[in-house]
Amino acid sequence: MDQYKKGSNVREAFENAPYLSQKLENYFGVYEDLFGRFKGTDCTFMEIGILHGGSLFMWREFLGPKARIIGVDLNPNAIKWRDHGFEIYIGSQSDSDFWEYLKTVVQDLDVILDDGGHTNEQQMCSVIFGSSLVKDGGLLVVEDTHASFWPNFGNPSKYSFSNFAHEVSDDLTKFGRGEKVTKLSALVSEVRFFPSITTFVIDRKVATEEPRAVSNLGLVDIAPDMRFYGSNRLFKFLIEVDRALSSGRNIGMSRKWLRILNPFVSSRAFAMPRKLTMRLVKSMMAVNLRITNFLSYYKLVREYSKDPSGV
Repeated sequence: MDQYKKGSNVREAFENAPYLSQKLENYFGVYEDLFGRFKGTDCTFMEIGILHGGSLFMWREFLGPKARIIGVDLNPNAIKWRDHGFEIYIGSQSDSDFWEYLKTVVQDLDVILDDGGHTNEQQMCSVIFGSSLVKDGGLLVVEDTHASFWPNFGNPSKYSFSNFAHEVSDDLTKFGRGEKVTKLSALVSEVRFFPSITTFVIDRKVATEEPRAVSNLGLVDIAPDMRFYGSNRLFKFLIEVDRALSSGRNIGMSRKWLRILNPFVSSRAFAMPRKLTMRLVKSMMAVNLRITNFLSYYKLVREYSKDPSGV
């Protein structure tokens, strides 16, 4: 087994394959990063879109003789690769019934690699229907995701696979904001983005863990939270008013005319007006933040988009 852990890398296996295979140059390093841990093991590896068959031989050499290599293609001619010892299934990756059939013949996959038709629908179907076939700790990898930006695939558009993948990623980070329950929320624990490759890590335990804040119960520094103070003077003022209203303490502003608000802040008689004022202040803070975010975003995007040759 050690010979396969130390043996040929993906690039060498690619070049040794007797039949045609075409890849982007940067894929080999990503493959090593993602699939290196499966070398020499009895992993189950399924590739969608096998075309000329070269990649099947590449994976067999790279992963070793214990690996179960499965190929899926829409073209019935791909059945011929069974004669070379590969497990081949014919069907459309955008057909949910075909995925239901696959569940009856392949389960607990370590890897699904989608190198199929690259349309938005096909790539999305691979993720939505294929994730449940992958075991915990396994990977669902979609390559050639640059198709999400190519006009001959009807892109770029808000319906692209790239936007879908980022939506899945966003769903992982909506802590405290009404997390969305989806077909993938109990399966996908992580989304990793590489140039032209997107990887979905499958881990049911991690994916279903409730996120919760924890504290080490250390000493508290009384320094105020100043993260938004740099926005503008108006926002700083709104923060201090909001804190004063929330705690019922004196506003304590240096301007004398503001001190007339102190009775209003602490008096029980003004409890209802105080609540309404707090709502107004919070609304003003939210509007201020949105305007600030808008202006800073476009300022920084322009900076991000600058020609790096001048750096």
